[in-house]
Amino acid sequence: MTTGVFEYVVDSATSAPSGPMDCLVAGVCSTGSAGQPYLISNRSDINGLLGVGPMVDRIHDIFLEDTGELGRNINLVVVPVTPGTLGALPSPLSASAGGSAVTLSGSQTNGLKLVVKIENGGLKEGSSGDIGQFNYSIDGGHNYESEDPITMPASGFLIPDSGVTIHFDEASTAYVKGETYSGIVEPPTAAVADVITTINPVLETYDVRRIFITGPSDRVDWASMGTLADDLFSRHRPVSIVAEFRGLNIGETYNNWATQSTSGVIDQRSLYDHPYVDVVAAEGDVICKDYKTRRKVLAGLYMGRTLSIKTNRHIGRVRSGPVNGLINVSPDYMALQETLENAGLITVTNFAGLSGFFWGDDRTLAGSGSNYRSVRPRETVFKALRIARSVALQYIRDEAGNLSGSTGLSALRSDIENAIYNAMVGPASEQEMKSITVTIPPGQDPEVGIDVELDFFGIPAIQKISLYANYSTAGASLSEAA
Repeated sequence: MTTGVFEYVVDSATSAPSGPMDCLVAGVCSTGSAGQPYLISNRSDINGLLGVGPMVDRIHDIFLEDTGELGRNINLVVVPVTPGTLGALPSPLSASAGGSAVTLSGSQTNGLKLVVKIENGGLKEGSSGDIGQFNYSIDGGHNYESEDPITMPASGFLIPDSGVTIHFDEASTAYVKGETYSGIVEPPTAAVADVITTINPVLETYDVRRIFITGPSDRVDWASMGTLADDLFSRHRPVSIVAEFRGLNIGETYNNWATQSTSGVIDQRSLYDHPYVDVVAAEGDVICKDYKTRRKVLAGLYMGRTLSIKTNRHIGRVRSGPVNGLINVSPDYMALQETLENAGLITVTNFAGLSGFFWGDDRTLAGSGSNYRSVRPRETVFKALRIARSVALQYIRDEAGNLSGSTGLSALRSDIENAIYNAMVGPASEQEMKSITVTIPPGQDPEVGIDVELDFFGIPAIQKISLYANYSTAGASLSEAA
C-alpha cells in the first residue's frame, strides 16, 4: 500500500515498530463464549459474565488498582480463550509424613497451590471415632482459607471457584494433627499462539492501546507477543503488550525462581528483547475481592495502575500511593528486587519510613540503548502518534497548498502540532509532554509523499534524591550577639 499515513518510531537501539485508550484482556475463564468480546467496567457483573478462572482473577485486580487519577472508569475489552488440555490433578496429594491418603477429583477451573493441613486428628464424617478437622491453602501455605477448622466431610469438600474436590479417603485410620498434604493444580491455560488467533478478529473492531495476556508465560510466548505488536503497528495500531511470569511453586525458593539457569525469570528475560512488551515478575499477599488474603502474581494490579494514570506518570510515583490491596511481600523476593528490576522486569519495592509497597521502575523488555526501556516514553509517543495520524488522514489527496497558505502542508503541520498540544501539552490537557515541534522538511514532492518530523520533549521523573547534611556550631557569633 503506497497511499495513506505511516508511522515510524525512531529508536536508538532498534528499528522495530512500537507498540490507545482501552485495554484488551485475554485468557481463560469458566463461562463466556470463546472469541466473543465482552465490554467490562467496574460496574459489570464480572463473575456473572465470565465465571471464574485465572483471567477473572486478574480483571478484579485491575479494578482494585484503579487510582481514579484520570477521573474516568477503566473500560476493558475482555476476550475468553478456549483452554488447552487440562493438566492431571496431583492425586493423591503429597503427604508430609506419609500419612493417610488425601485425593482430588474434578476438572479445575483455576490454578491452586494446594496445601491441606490437619487441624485436629481423627476420621472423616460417617466413621466411628473422633471426627477430624482440616484447613486448606490455595497459595502454597502462605494463607489459609477458613477462619475456623473444617470438619472432614464423608463425601468430600469442594474448593470454591475451583472445580476441585478434596477427599479424605481413610475410614478406619485417623488423620494426624499437624500433617500436611500438598500439590500443584495447574491452571487451565491456552497457548499464546491460540490466544493471538482468537483476539486478532476482535482487534479489527476494537482499537485498543494495550493488550494484557493473562497466565504464566516465558520468552517463547514473549516473542510471539512481540511479533503481534509489530504486526499491529504495521496496521497503524501502536499497541504494547503485558505478560506475566509465573509465581513461586510449592517448596521453591525465590532465588531459584529468579536465577535458575534456563528456567529462571532473569535467564528467560536475557534471551529476548522487545520495547513493546512488559513482563511482570512480582507476587505478594493481596486482599482479594472476597476479603481473603492470598499470595498471587501482581500482573492485574500492574495493569490497573498503568491504565488509570497519564502516559508520562511513573507507575511507582510515591504520591500516587502504594499498591492497593498488597499487604506483604516476602523478604526473599525483596532481596532480589533490584536485580529483577535491572534485568528489565516489572517489580514491587518499598521505602524505609513509608508503609506499604510501591511499584518499582517502569521497565520494558527493550534492549540496552533503546529509547523505550521505560513505559512512559513509549506510551507517550504512542498516544501522540495516534493523534497525529488522525489529523494527517484528513489531508490525504488534499492540495499541497494555495496562495493564502490556508490548506496543504502549512495547515497539515499546524493542525498536527495544535492537536497534540491541546491533548498532551497545553494547560487544559493532561500535560504529558513539555513541548512538541512539528517540521515538514522542504523540497519534498507531494505526489511521491510527505515526511513529517515529530519531536516530542518529555518530562523526566525524579528517580533519586541525595540529601547532604552539614552541621557546624554558631561559635563566636553567638558570643558577640550576647
